[in-house]
Amino acid sequence: MADAKEYYNRTSKDYVEKWKKIDSDSENLTNQFRLKLIRSVIEMADIRPHDKVVEIGCGTGLVLKELLKYTKPVYGVDVSLEMLKRAQDSVLRDQKVIIVEDFKRAKETEKETDAILLENDILDLEIPEDYFDKILSLEVFRYLKETKKALTNIAKIMKPESVFVFTATNQFSANLFPIKFLIRKWLGLVDVQKEIFQYFTTERSIRKNIREAGLEVVEFRKLDKRLKNFPVLRNFSDTFIIAVKRAN
Repeated sequence: MADAKEYYNRTSKDYVEKWKKIDSDSENLTNQFRLKLIRSVIEMADIRPHDKVVEIGCGTGLVLKELLKYTKPVYGVDVSLEMLKRAQDSVLRDQKVIIVEDFKRAKETEKETDAILLENDILDLEIPEDYFDKILSLEVFRYLKETKKALTNIAKIMKPESVFVFTATNQFSANLFPIKFLIRKWLGLVDVQKEIFQYFTTERSIRKNIREAGLEVVEFRKLDKRLKNFPVLRNFSDTFIIAVKRAN
């Protein structure tokens, strides 16, 4: 994910600006959808007080902010150090937040912090096994080419009773963005200086990757900005929200 690291280091302030009105501008459809996505992921994870929770790809801290309503401390890892800094100085500025270099230091600070942040890559995870009760990842898999590897890495660190909830973007979304992006990619029109490569999936494909990673589906939801009143079209939803556990 070297391209993602560079991209998010460069655009971290833009993301703060993009989401700064997510709570106040309720008329904005994008803000509504993102809040629905965040709350759905947390609901599916069934966060309880004192749960050990980590978000993989925490970005500027929007999910961590919501998680702190349920439990603390929360952990956040991200491939971009600059994004972690933005979480610390913007979205989570009213919380006790620390950025650490490794999990040994993280555990030492648990009693005195609300959020513990660490630079880490889902494709090269350095997270202790059998430690977290709930693992979340929102809008990360759409930027991963190696989906199976990422899921396998998550499976390795999960407790037998842990739950991992993540999102993936439907290749056949009714908004046609994935199809348009793929066409632009095939035509060489994706400007890697201004945007990041994206990868989309089908329900069949993501379920196959989940099985091959040694996981099994607990719950599978389909979320869309516009299709909620048309159940027959749910196969064309924008986003899959998937809760998984280790397979027996």
